[in-house]
Amino acid sequence: MFRVIKESENVDERQHCFLIQTFGQQSHYFSVETRQELLRLESAWHKGVCLAISQLGCKTFHVVYKNRPSALTLDWEDGFSLKCFACVSPEWTFQFSQLKGSSDDGNATLKLHFYRPLMKDTVTEDVICPKLQELLFFMHSFLTAKVASLDPSFLTPRQ
Repeated sequence: MFRVIKESENVDERQHCFLIQTFGQQSHYFSVETRQELLRLESAWHKGVCLAISQLGCKTFHVVYKNRPSALTLDWEDGFSLKCFACVSPEWTFQFSQLKGSSDDGNATLKLHFYRPLMKDTVTEDVICPKLQELLFFMHSFLTAKVASLDPSFLTPRQ
C-alpha cells in the first residue's frame, strides 16, 4: 500500500514523504526531493497495482460465513462473491461499486457494508478470515485498481 504523508504527519523535517506497507510487514517511511517526483511515484505505484490486479483477475480467501466454511472471492470483473463450500451457487455477489464501507476488529472479523440499489438499502455481511490483513490489502488493491482503471488515459503510455 502506498500513502502520501500529509505535512502535519511528518515524523522529521523531510518533505514529500510517503509510506509503503505490505501485509505482515512493517511500514517503510521514505521521502523524495520534489513534489513532482512524489506525484510521479504515486502514479507509477497505482499504475503498477492496476496492471498487477487486472492480470491476476481474482483472489479467493477461505472464510467462515454464518458458521459455515466458505470462500470469499475478489474478482476484477465481478466484484465480491461469497460461496459456502457446501453450496452450488454463491450466497451473495456485489460489484465493487456497491461497497459503501467496511470495518474489522483487527483480528479476524470483517464487516462489509453493501448498497442494494433495487432495495434502496444497505446490507452488512460479516465474515471471519484468519488471513484478515492479507484480505484487507487485496481489497485495497482491487479497489485502487478499479478506481484507477476508470480513467481511460491512466493506463496509456505517455510519449
